[in-house]
Amino acid sequence: MIQSIFLALIIVTIGCQTFAQSYKDAAGPIYSANYSRLPSENREQIRVVTYNIHFSKNVEQVVSLLSTHENLRDADVILLQEIIGETNGTDNAAAEIARRLKLNYVFIPSQIHPDLKKDYGSAILSPWPLSNIQKIILPGNHLRLQTQRATAGASVSIGSRNLTVYSVHLENLFFDTLSTNEYSRFLQISYLLSKVT
Repeated sequence: MIQSIFLALIIVTIGCQTFAQSYKDAAGPIYSANYSRLPSENREQIRVVTYNIHFSKNVEQVVSLLSTHENLRDADVILLQEIIGETNGTDNAAAEIARRLKLNYVFIPSQIHPDLKKDYGSAILSPWPLSNIQKIILPGNHLRLQTQRATAGASVSIGSRNLTVYSVHLENLFFDTLSTNEYSRFLQISYLLSKVT
């Protein structure tokens, strides 16, 4: 019963909604910069951190955690989700974090967020060189906004080793996420695996 009411409310909301803009070109936009000097040490273990920073609301806290927390600092790769940035590419949370932590970064917005009117997407940061940058547009649209998400991918050269990494942020609101069946997310994962293997 509650689920039916919720579904009805979403359908009414969809009828009144101005749909947001997705970036459907796999070629861009893509923003990147190098702020790191090559690390002097070639670590035996690779540390990868993934962090959903929730609409980039508290960049100060993110910088503090990534630079001081014993399990997060000195990461070889940082994968960030829910990065917010200006639509002209001049400023984004990934660039600010990368500058302050002296890291290289790539930010791949998947859409202009309808409420914030800013770019919204995922990023990869590393003290090591980033190359072979990829934008993989995931199938399926957000139930209300009709936007699509994209995965950010890159090769990271860690000393003599090359590692390919992806910052993934699956959609969270399809028709089937209103029940226990999340087949749409399964399709996103399957599509992503088909592109990276």
